[in-house]
Amino acid sequence: MKEDSANREEEGQSPSNKHPHEEEMTFFDHLHVLRRHLFRMVIALIFCSVAVFAGGTVVFDYVVLAPTKSNFLTFRGLCYVINYFRGGGVDCFSFDSLTLIATGVSDQFLLHFKASFYIGFAIAFPYFIYEIWRFVSPGLYQKERRTAARAIGWSGLLFYVGVAFGYFFLVPFAIYFFANYQISGQIENTFTIGNILGFMTTMTLLTGLLFQLPILGYVLGRLGVVTADFARRNRRYATVIIFILAALITPADPGTMFLVAFPLMLLYELTILVIATTGKARSAALS
Repeated sequence: MKEDSANREEEGQSPSNKHPHEEEMTFFDHLHVLRRHLFRMVIALIFCSVAVFAGGTVVFDYVVLAPTKSNFLTFRGLCYVINYFRGGGVDCFSFDSLTLIATGVSDQFLLHFKASFYIGFAIAFPYFIYEIWRFVSPGLYQKERRTAARAIGWSGLLFYVGVAFGYFFLVPFAIYFFANYQISGQIENTFTIGNILGFMTTMTLLTGLLFQLPILGYVLGRLGVVTADFARRNRRYATVIIFILAALITPADPGTMFLVAFPLMLLYELTILVIATTGKARSAALS
């Protein structure tokens, strides 16, 4: 037994520092530990949400409603490029036909609360990952800890990349398309602030989750469920599924759909590369 333990330590399989008395911990003891981690996560979420709520008008003007304005960062950057190639003088984007309203008595307060919660969740997300890591890491060996730490770190990074993609590219162009789409000059585009907030939340969170595709590929490849050859053979079916997902989560215009589908196809290719690398490491470990 001592020999086996020494060999595991040499191979980097020595257990990490465990929770006190982990060997005697029951199922309910683990639930108690999990409850403490969840409690800290809730406290972090409340703290961040309250901080955002206190921002009030600044948060709404410069974060929530920013993609509905012509001077939004994405529009200004694209307009600069257009004017550079056309010699200047081009008025690129305009939201003159867009009007935002609140129809309910308590709409503005409730939307202020919801926006604070969503933004607070995004701010506290790295801490959530840290608490999850603290909960699972004591039960892992040293080599497993390194692997899990990389996976969790990449998961958080890809989530933020997806959210940034949805916020800076998908949301503003989709809102611009619908704000300026008119079948008659007599019809004015009037959106409720609830519609705008719901649309932004759906787009940003969904793209953040869809950008977890490489992590899913890593896990499935690590378990041996999916191989790189299988993913390559079924690339055509994956492309169809990607375009269906893009059509479901985006407006009906083809431009926005391709704007979502293209990076997802790149992520699929990246996932194949991740699965291939993981498969080689798994085969080496098994051999």
